[in-house]
Amino acid sequence: MKGKFVEGVKKSVSAHANEKALDVILPTALSDKYDVEKLDTSGLATEYNGYQIVWVNNFKLKLKPGKSKKNVKVDYEVQFEKPDLGGKPDEKMFIYDGSVRMVDSADWSDLGSGKVAARLKGDDPAIGWGGK
Repeated sequence: MKGKFVEGVKKSVSAHANEKALDVILPTALSDKYDVEKLDTSGLATEYNGYQIVWVNNFKLKLKPGKSKKNVKVDYEVQFEKPDLGGKPDEKMFIYDGSVRMVDSADWSDLGSGKVAARLKGDDPAIGWGGK
């Protein structure tokens, strides 16, 4: 699959409760080494510097048995449908990888029709969308 930032193999992450399904696009070399495992979004902070955050999904890249992380650059893409923020005009993407962090706008792109693509590097984050 050719994504906005990465070309490779698409792996889908299912959604629970109020979450949205998420596609992870791994370059072929990474898809041979990693599986994508669903994690929980419950209990994550819903506010950051005045932004109200809706957590879209949470996952981790899990190394397949017998595979090594040695000398592996982990750059990949996620694609998801933006949650409805009730008309908040200043929308941003957030991740949680031990703490809430706003994603640099150079690393995500609006694909139109309510979808977003984002480039991630080496983290296994929860993905959120927020506005204020």
